[in-house]
Amino acid sequence: MNYVTNRSSSKFFLIAALIISSVLVFILTAPNVAFATGNTYYFSTTGSDSNNGFSPAAPKQNISTALTLMNAGNTILFKRGDAWYNASLNLTNKAGTAADPITIGAYGTGPKPVIAGMYKLDTGWANVPGTNRWQKSINGSTTLDAYRVFVNGVPKQRVSSASDVDQLHEWAVAGGIVYVNTGSSTIPPTNVEVIAYYLPEAVVMQNTHHVTIKDIDFRGGSYGRVIWVKAPSSHLTFDNLIVQRAVQGGIQIGNSGTNPDDTSYVSHITITNSLIDKVWLPQENDTVVTTGDGLFIHHAVDGAVIRGNKILNWGHSGISLTNYKTNLPGVKHVIVEQNDISAGTSGYMHGLDMDGYSGKTTNNIIRRNYIHDYTTTNHVLGSSNKIYGNIITGATGTVLPNHSFQPWGLDMYPWQAISGDNNTWMEAKNSWIINNTIAETDQYAIYLGDNPGSPSANKVENNVIANNIMYEYGLSPQGQVGLNVHPQVTGTAFVHNNNFWDPVVQTGDTNGKVARYKNYSGSPPDFSLNYDAAQLNSVCSSSCSGNVQINPLFVDPANRDYRLQSSSSATMKTGALSYHSDMDRGYSDFFGTPFAISGGSIGAIQYPGVSTTNLSAGIAPTFSSSASDPPPSKLTNGNTASTDYVTVGNPDQLVYAQIDLGALKDISQIKMWHFYTDGRTYKDVVVQLSRTSDFSSYVTTVFNNDKDNSSGQGYGSDDEYAESVNGKTLTFAPVTARYARFWLKGNSVNTNSNFVELQVFGTDPIAKLVSQYRDITYSAAGVNDAFPSKLSNGNLSSSDWVDVGTGAVHAVMDLGSTITLKQITMWHYFNDSRQYHDVIVQISNDADFSSYTNVFNNDTNNSAGQGIGTDAEYTETSNGKTITFSPLSGRYVRFWLNGNTVNTSNYMVELEVYGY
Repeated sequence: MNYVTNRSSSKFFLIAALIISSVLVFILTAPNVAFATGNTYYFSTTGSDSNNGFSPAAPKQNISTALTLMNAGNTILFKRGDAWYNASLNLTNKAGTAADPITIGAYGTGPKPVIAGMYKLDTGWANVPGTNRWQKSINGSTTLDAYRVFVNGVPKQRVSSASDVDQLHEWAVAGGIVYVNTGSSTIPPTNVEVIAYYLPEAVVMQNTHHVTIKDIDFRGGSYGRVIWVKAPSSHLTFDNLIVQRAVQGGIQIGNSGTNPDDTSYVSHITITNSLIDKVWLPQENDTVVTTGDGLFIHHAVDGAVIRGNKILNWGHSGISLTNYKTNLPGVKHVIVEQNDISAGTSGYMHGLDMDGYSGKTTNNIIRRNYIHDYTTTNHVLGSSNKIYGNIITGATGTVLPNHSFQPWGLDMYPWQAISGDNNTWMEAKNSWIINNTIAETDQYAIYLGDNPGSPSANKVENNVIANNIMYEYGLSPQGQVGLNVHPQVTGTAFVHNNNFWDPVVQTGDTNGKVARYKNYSGSPPDFSLNYDAAQLNSVCSSSCSGNVQINPLFVDPANRDYRLQSSSSATMKTGALSYHSDMDRGYSDFFGTPFAISGGSIGAIQYPGVSTTNLSAGIAPTFSSSASDPPPSKLTNGNTASTDYVTVGNPDQLVYAQIDLGALKDISQIKMWHFYTDGRTYKDVVVQLSRTSDFSSYVTTVFNNDKDNSSGQGYGSDDEYAESVNGKTLTFAPVTARYARFWLKGNSVNTNSNFVELQVFGTDPIAKLVSQYRDITYSAAGVNDAFPSKLSNGNLSSSDWVDVGTGAVHAVMDLGSTITLKQITMWHYFNDSRQYHDVIVQISNDADFSSYTNVFNNDTNNSAGQGIGTDAEYTETSNGKTITFSPLSGRYVRFWLNGNTVNTSNYMVELEVYGY
């Protein structure tokens, strides 16, 4: 391996060489070397637009000025800790290029900069005499209405009139005046944020291309959403954002279809590592019909990756992939992976809502997500979609009136659109629900239904349900069954090698009924007509087989650790059917372990798969305040006795303990103990994971019971709990992080913060396929390759090649956001065992590759101008060429070729990049 880093000094050397020799001009610049042309501008609320903005010491100030500078190649950075209210980034008609994108981000230390479509009312509040109510006008208005109000980050419940504001959680508005209650007639409110009528979105995009936004906290916006991306737009990245405090939705992307002839669409979207949180007060459930999607991907989107986000508190769904416009292109080639999705405190929420008209919502991949603690089913309609490796748990039926009661795991149950194009039905066909674990559902784990009014062309058919574990499903109107295939489903449903187990029903009765398959049980239903697994295999033997009912013996189902263990049956561990020929190249389990080609496990997690360990054992924490904890630390010594505690800080002081794991890890579980002998509850229990020691970037909060945001870490949706000898176990979607931070601020007995034991469980990071459906550009003109590119579509046939030109040429893959990369596998045309020349692979965080690292280079004479390589040429085969290297951070990967031993052509077949 030729492992060489080329930085900006190399660029200056090349420029000097150009002046010295015209010969070197030819050698060193071929082909198409591009350099960034833009500038970096800094902005702060304390800056001035008269400054040049070229350094943090001389920042500019206003959003309006920033917008004028958001041009190709430029980087706009907002200062951390600053906030711009009544602000909007209107990026309509803004366009970068592949080599010179527009980048919007943050600089400095502290919390992310805030850009808010909200008014902030901090001073000038007047007390309403004789009450604890306070009043202030919205921006001096006498007529303006408002949608929502937050005080110190805590949402409030709207009541009908000012006189009704007699509780701390209430607010009202009348005549442009906002009323809140502080519980005091002498202490006015501070940090009051108001989402008023007529405000624009915090971000608006249309005809916007090649823009990256990262490290910003976006709030408020319009009635409909915080961020709105309208067609046509493309190559947009949203990374490490906070999108919060919304009226309805979070991020809306697509084509609203207001023009019947408009078939433009949005493509190449990346949404990663972000917190997307409506921030919702439980009392708000009592006064409204809940609405809004965290991510609303609709009507006309082709190509998106939604990865590693935490999404909660929305009123309709966490993620919606939907089409209900017949004239628009649909939602296609979207990958939804590694997201943590929950309802939080919302009284009604689907985790996932995927549906669409015939041929419109198709070729999407839903994998390795943790969908939990939600109130209504996950729709997985559309066609040719793949749903695998997900853990779906905790479906509790909503108690809200005027909302659908469907506490299921997954469903394929088409309906007729009530908006969009009337009289048109959704479809549900030709899809795979494979290797998922579905648990703790109030009713069915999986429900397939249809409607006699739906057209025959849209019937529910040819769907595969296989290798799933359906566990602890509840009593439904059709009995306590994990699977319900309704009699109105006339198409074939293939049901193979699933395991059904409900601990209550089947304790001592392994022949309990587990499924219905098109058998009507009458009214009132006759539960005796339901099937056990053997009967299911028998009654539909042409499409049902291998289904069992076996206790899976999970590691710790009470704490949602759904791994199999050595005592689990062989059927569970090795009894899965192979679907590799139907699945995509990223077919792997919840943790990222590839599913075995044969003898794989049933469920979302392969056995033996990952073996998580206590990564924090023996590591001495650091503390925000004074603590007496000489080595070896009491908090990581394995002793969970309540007497083995450490008091951190002074009484009534907000404190934290922080653990450095020494390197990035995939963390999936936390166990923690505080002093528990008297069953006390602790306040402001917040647990966070981060890749940076100052918790300024890539922070995931995995627990937060701070209901008044006194910790400053956001309004928490988790409940306080009584401490016990068992401690508190938190299970969540794997988070790649190095640092864990544990907050406390006193307890129900006294004001002390007493830690006993802190355990962080996980593994070394598992590199997963991150190149699927990614965009590829070429140095040569006229390359015949359309989206989805042949080079990232998973087809490894030598005949599925792309001719990338002759001479020294390259293809550049944009992964959408920065990823830690570890492995690359590439295929070139291989039928005649040729060898390619000047095979070079480079990784960079810069679109123009002004700085890059070579991870492979077999150009021994520098004919490609990328440096002399020391790697050997090799014979192309159907196995491709795999390159492994020490972890590298990068967003762009460049692949070079310069002819081969047979001819001068450069035929690339597939390019796979793995990282975390």
